[in-house]
Amino acid sequence: METLQVFIAENGDHNRTLQKLNIHRNTLNYRLNRIYTLTGKNPRNYMELFELVCGLMWRK
Repeated sequence: METLQVFIAENGDHNRTLQKLNIHRNTLNYRLNRIYTLTGKNPRNYMELFELVCGLMWRK
């Protein structure tokens, strides 16, 4: 959840997400792939990222 929230807050910018989470690039790629595996939505695709954002908003 934290990775997705930071990725969204940083507008999908990988470098700023890496800095904010203080993780390695491979870790971010693994986590984004894991989000895709779990949800069926690819956070690297803007339309699917929008669907994930909507899902987060409804979750709260």
